[in-house]
Amino acid sequence: MKDDIWTARVAAYAMFRRFARLCAGMCDRIDYLATSTRLVILDRLAGPLPETATDRAIRDQREWLRQAFPQVDFDDPTQPCGGAREGKGISQCTLIS
Repeated sequence: MKDDIWTARVAAYAMFRRFARLCAGMCDRIDYLATSTRLVILDRLAGPLPETATDRAIRDQREWLRQAFPQVDFDDPTQPCGGAREGKGISQCTLIS
């Protein structure tokens, strides 16, 4: 009899812990959604950030690379070169002309 009560208590405690974890997970997801929504709204209200000197340097370096290597598609890093879209393989793309 005493073992049955102990087993019932352990089972009830385990069920309570599972329910508590489920509720905590749901609360975390709801909080994440609310926070994300709030941040999106604030970003839209604030507008874009002003351009910094580092941003300009990165943009200038990217333009220099585009002029130096016109075959490379810098906008799509998964493609080895601009000709890869027309069915050329990596071995057919040359960086030096």
